[in-house]
Amino acid sequence: MSQLTARILKGSNVLADGVRAQVKTTQNRGMLSWHGMLELERMIPELNNESGSLQIQFSDGRSGTIMVTNIEMAVQPIAVTFQGSGPLK
Repeated sequence: MSQLTARILKGSNVLADGVRAQVKTTQNRGMLSWHGMLELERMIPELNNESGSLQIQFSDGRSGTIMVTNIEMAVQPIAVTFQGSGPLK
């Protein structure tokens, strides 16, 4: 997994910036998929209440749409796993 920082957005609203992130891409039969984890110092309520998708912009210039799959609040930093949706550009 690549170690990066990221900005999380809902539309044009920045929810968090400078978040530690990991992203992994895999290719299976020509199909690219990607997923990863965010490390949060504090909970962002929109992540917990979000039924739709969010945008992510990584420090290496790539960006895409994510859906939060799990939030582990029993650890510090808070671990948020996500699945990428569509292309990672």
